[in-house]
Amino acid sequence: MTDAPPPEPSKPLLEVSALRFTLPGQKTPLFEGIDLRVDPGETVVIMGGSGTGKSTLAELLFGLRTDFCYEGDLRLDRDRAALLLQTGAVFEHLSIGGNLSLVLRRFGKPHDAEAIEQALAQVKLDHHPPGRRADTLSGGEQRRLALARALCADPDFLFFDEPSAGLDLDNVVQQGRLIRGVVRQGDKGSVVVTHDSLLTALVADRVLLLTDGRLEELVAWPDSPDKLSADEERQRLKTLDREVLGRFKPRVGEHTAAPGPLSHLGNALNPLAVGDYAREGLRALGSLPGSVRHLGDFVSIFWRSFRLAGLGGVPFFTLIGAILGATFIMIILGASILPARITLDKVQAVPLTAITAPLVGFLFAARSGSALASWLGGMTYSRQVDALRTLAISPDKYLRAPVWLGMVLAYALSSVVFFCAMWVGAYVLCRVKVGIGDPLPYLKPFGNTQITTQALMKIPLYAVVAATVTTHIGLLPKPTSESVARGITRVIIVCSVVVALTELMFAGLLALGGGG
Repeated sequence: MTDAPPPEPSKPLLEVSALRFTLPGQKTPLFEGIDLRVDPGETVVIMGGSGTGKSTLAELLFGLRTDFCYEGDLRLDRDRAALLLQTGAVFEHLSIGGNLSLVLRRFGKPHDAEAIEQALAQVKLDHHPPGRRADTLSGGEQRRLALARALCADPDFLFFDEPSAGLDLDNVVQQGRLIRGVVRQGDKGSVVVTHDSLLTALVADRVLLLTDGRLEELVAWPDSPDKLSADEERQRLKTLDREVLGRFKPRVGEHTAAPGPLSHLGNALNPLAVGDYAREGLRALGSLPGSVRHLGDFVSIFWRSFRLAGLGGVPFFTLIGAILGATFIMIILGASILPARITLDKVQAVPLTAITAPLVGFLFAARSGSALASWLGGMTYSRQVDALRTLAISPDKYLRAPVWLGMVLAYALSSVVFFCAMWVGAYVLCRVKVGIGDPLPYLKPFGNTQITTQALMKIPLYAVVAATVTTHIGLLPKPTSESVARGITRVIIVCSVVVALTELMFAGLLALGGGG
């Protein structure tokens, strides 16, 4: 009788070899030769001081930063992996159930009420109604919802980035036991990045210390059980405290010179950036066919952006339009030496047509562009956009395309509302102030064919510019809350400058073509 051949060793779910990397803008390497292997059913905890690169490792593994260039080998099937971000990064515009059904639909799985309840029960959140807003959950509950959302994609590998940050002791214990149960029972592999010794004791099979650009093994518990007793947890915690005491050294790197205070403005107005905006506009258009395949998601994001940029601005554009329409006619009549009826008969309402496009361009950027830039910037800063990427959901198809189309149509609506409001304001002024009983014969807005044609050309042009600039800048990385504010300002500046330059160009064409 021959002996059975030994079982083949399991294939690693993550394998990192000789990883070397330096952050942009720094001279000191962050990683100087990292090696890491994670097998099915294994949880590896990476500990280390501030700035040692624990979270950066996740960004490299999941390809979240296109400007990161590294040396070495990273082997991870991203289609079968999920990144659990520090804040949870739940989708705040969706309900609890909406966060889960979004992923279930994308992966072709049942997404009815029963499937949602089962997913919530897996992370002990089934006491919450699925229709409740996700952003009303506590920090620990949002992280559990993020875990349930990731599990809906049925990944083989999970990367937890600081899953206990900001949690109280009871929540840390609950989170740790939940992570261990999910990984061990599902035979998944995982990496947990944390400073927390208690969480580490609850989840780890191996503990590594990231220091001086390398990984050093601190503790290994081979053949650890799926569930730990209270005594085992206490003993692990004592061992860890002994091993890590005094070992968390913060990294101090050498930085290159920081950009000047006007660099962001200069980058925004750089003529070479026109190519970036043109490319992003084409990307939005190219993403539309793929976006509408998930019609429910498309309509949801489209309606939200159209409501924020268009419907929400109707009172604003109505009020400002009426005031400016009356004011503009008053200025024309006050500057003329001719009687009011003669002046209006000659000028009519053509100036209202001429100023509609540029005024809407400026006002739309300041009001609607800033609103959408704030929303997209907030999603980027809170890493909800990164969460989409780690769930294999394209931000271009899910966000960029429907927001872009929503803004284009919102601009068209705003232009119509603003023009009509200006005309009404002029009409009321003529009746009440000037005393013309029937102003209609004097307020014909389309008497000049060339001005009307230019207005009809400029409105869709400015709509595309506003939508493209807002979606491009809004979806750029936002490392700080200040960068969100800078992004809003940048949208207003870029859109306004483009409108002003375009108006100068059209004014020149109008001068060359005569009064028409």
